[in-house]
Amino acid sequence: MSAERASEIDARGLECPLPAQRAVDAMRHARAGGDAGPIVVRTDDATCAADIPSHARSLGYDAESSREPGDAWTIILRPRATARATEQGR
Repeated sequence: MSAERASEIDARGLECPLPAQRAVDAMRHARAGGDAGPIVVRTDDATCAADIPSHARSLGYDAESSREPGDAWTIILRPRATARATEQGR
């Protein structure tokens, strides 16, 4: 990871759609505040683990998912460079 501080969302134990909603809210909040750092989402809901990357793409983020022991996932969301450059050019 880069030197930028990551925001973390621990959504383990929450059922769909809450983990995805929290991830979407965090991405929108980060964009509005000009935060270009990554967002790390931890969830144990398989449906949300599959849905979060598509939400991320629609909001200008890249998503990297990895499955963890115990049926949990870690999803790292990073703003796309092109999206970041567009926002900075405003």
